[in-house]
Amino acid sequence: MEMKHTRWPKRLIAAFIAFAMIFGAIGFNNVQAEASTVPRVRVAGHYVQFEGTQPIHLNGVIHVPVRGVFTLMGFEPTWHGAANTASLYDGQTRIVIPIGLPTFTVNGRVVTPEVPQKNVGGRVMIPLRAVTEAIGGTAHWDGVNRVAVISPPPELLDRVLANIGALAAPTISTTSLTGGNVGQFYNQTLTATASSTWAVTVGVLPPGLSLNITTGAITGTPTTNGTFNFTVMAQNASGFYTRAFSIVIGGGQHTVTFNANGGTGTMAAQTFNPGVAQNLRANTFTRTGYSFAGWRTGPTGTAVQYTDGQNITVTANRTMYAVWVRGYTVTFNANGGTGTMASQVFQRNTAQDLRANTFTRSGHSFVGWRTSPSGTAVQYADGQRVTINANRTLYAVWVQGYTVTFNANGGTGTMLPQGFQRNVGQNLRTNTFTRAGYTFAGWRTAATGTTVERVDGEWITVNHNHTLFAVWTPGNAPVISPMPWPIAATNGQHYSHQFTATGAAPITWSHVGGTLPTGLTLSSGGLLSGTPNVTTTPQTFNFRVRAANAAGSNEHDFTITVHGGTAPNITTTVLSPATATVGVQYNTAAKAATGALPITWSIVGGNNHNWLQINPSTGALTGTPQAGTVGAGSVVVRATNSVGHHDRTFTFTVQAAVLASPTITGNNTVTFTEGVLETFVWSAAPGDITWNVTSSNLPPGVTFNNGQLSGTPGPVTAGSFSITITATNSGGTSAPYIITVVVLPPTP
Repeated sequence: MEMKHTRWPKRLIAAFIAFAMIFGAIGFNNVQAEASTVPRVRVAGHYVQFEGTQPIHLNGVIHVPVRGVFTLMGFEPTWHGAANTASLYDGQTRIVIPIGLPTFTVNGRVVTPEVPQKNVGGRVMIPLRAVTEAIGGTAHWDGVNRVAVISPPPELLDRVLANIGALAAPTISTTSLTGGNVGQFYNQTLTATASSTWAVTVGVLPPGLSLNITTGAITGTPTTNGTFNFTVMAQNASGFYTRAFSIVIGGGQHTVTFNANGGTGTMAAQTFNPGVAQNLRANTFTRTGYSFAGWRTGPTGTAVQYTDGQNITVTANRTMYAVWVRGYTVTFNANGGTGTMASQVFQRNTAQDLRANTFTRSGHSFVGWRTSPSGTAVQYADGQRVTINANRTLYAVWVQGYTVTFNANGGTGTMLPQGFQRNVGQNLRTNTFTRAGYTFAGWRTAATGTTVERVDGEWITVNHNHTLFAVWTPGNAPVISPMPWPIAATNGQHYSHQFTATGAAPITWSHVGGTLPTGLTLSSGGLLSGTPNVTTTPQTFNFRVRAANAAGSNEHDFTITVHGGTAPNITTTVLSPATATVGVQYNTAAKAATGALPITWSIVGGNNHNWLQINPSTGALTGTPQAGTVGAGSVVVRATNSVGHHDRTFTFTVQAAVLASPTITGNNTVTFTEGVLETFVWSAAPGDITWNVTSSNLPPGVTFNNGQLSGTPGPVTAGSFSITITATNSGGTSAPYIITVVVLPPTP
């Protein structure tokens, strides 16, 4: 952005008062007094046009009005009538001129002119040369043209030029700045169309650089890489101009150079930013009879300092030298076939896999390798793991057979032909062709038709060369799978989710509606990923995605909430309920917590809490206290997320079981026989029971104790008797229970 501001020149209102006869005392020498001629005054090349009172000379010294030359220089005159004093002030310099005294002052410094100031006809006239020189300017007399030439102090020149309309507001000429590098001296100078001072008004310069306010030079040694945007202002007394600039500071990159160190080939140099790790380039050098082992920073030695492709950080320019280990070379010969295969190096006594064959031969099948070009006995299978201790050539072994060629038949991709031995079955290659909007169904021997003759990978026997054409069936339009769906992301933390859909491949995904959180993008492959960067959390975003293939498309709406990236804070302060009962299932509400999701809950301590379990997802506590847990207890609950954790201690009380009143079970009527010992038992539940007899009419010899009626009735006791009992537990007392006791006479 550029902006220009211009001040309009002030109207020249100064008027010099009557001129002196000669200039001698102020440096205007050899001036002839001419009462009829008024000399002119030129300031900074500009002739001043006066109104009213003109310059005069007093005793050979030129005097001018207070309002005149010095208002042109930016001084504001003031008359102090009570003190009979005039003053001039421009914000920095104050000139005090008392009338009737032989001196004046400049910022308190006393100046004594040859001819002092004077009130002439009601106008204050001041000595031109004395005041000009007192503020740092110069004056001289042009006798030929009868002109008093005044040069203002340099620091006031722009002000004078602006006031006379000769100084234009600046325009910044520089339109762009070159970039720099960390640690390298930078020097660029801004230019403007008029004299200016310079300042940065918006943004900042790259660290290490500074702007000279006088010259506009930007110099220094950058310390930080990046792009730095800022606005510069050029200003003078007539106005100002701004322009936005950008300086790109490179990272002070270091270069890694690769040296074959006896090998052959070329590798491009690699640049590293300071402090940023990256993988070394994969080696492409080769050396006959050797295998590449790694890199080192010197050309001699065999100790490997860096492995191939190792992730490293580079702090200075360096050269990596290849480290070679002597080995043996295996050369592959097509032996009647066509194609090329690179040779392979083996270290002594070190096993490795042979390269997979890439040779082909029409009408033949590759079956393996042998060390001589003749014969059909295979010595090495394709890709076999072997140890090689001498240079050797392996010759392809071919068996007469037939070739099956695969045709995409409207699809795309490539598949190698497949060789078959006569009457020897094998599986067809697995299809790798694709066709947009279609599903591969199988193969047939004609390009037209939909009947599948061979399924993918089928075991077949081939006795002639032929071509198999892919059979395609129209695919279905995609249907987006709505679930499962991670509905929460954390601000400032990486997030990813892979959308899925049914339908014919390939499926292309796009974001077609709503708003995704800043920092998240949806790839054409359906991966929503990135690092959310939102200003307010939690914040919910609704958006729509589309899945499309050649058969059609499907859209689905989703919602994602971005939570703040902070550690958890458990906001629940008390358990609800806070009392548990022995033998009764205990449940609490889920614990509330703030912080980045997901939050995992756990128990990390406490007292009398071993009977409790916690739901790791909700924080809900459950359990059944048992006997022996009655009393106060505590549990320390922890909420954990990716940022940190928060613990809170909760207290609770376990109370004894609250029992129902007991119920008595047993016979209501029992029978005794005189002289015969009998025992009858009653039970009561629940809980620990205490038995009570509330009324008793038992026969002699029979007693009731702790739920048991026992005894031997005495003689002549036959008849009917009764007893009323109750059972008591911690929950209460049972209803009265009446037992009828019948005593029979002895058996004759």
